[in-house]
Amino acid sequence: MTSPRTDKYGGSFENRTRLVFDVIQAVRSVIARIMPPFVRISAIDWMEKTKLGRELGDKDLESTIRFVKLLPDLGVDLLDIGSASNYLRLNT
Repeated sequence: MTSPRTDKYGGSFENRTRLVFDVIQAVRSVIARIMPPFVRISAIDWMEKTKLGRELGDKDLESTIRFVKLLPDLGVDLLDIGSASNYLRLNT
């Protein structure tokens, strides 16, 4: 997960995923348990071969799998996975 942040939402895997977990917990606290919350993520950002990806960290398949395995314990019922390209967005 490429992120230049240096606060509690940047750097380590735990910090880079913290915002998503904070949002999930906030949503779960106000919606009924019968409502199925879902999360949409990009599985990989295709930055591993770029200078920026090496500097800021790259979201790869292994980190995505690690992240996804944490979601059921937070009450996420549906996961929508796609693929994005920060490289294209940053270089257009």
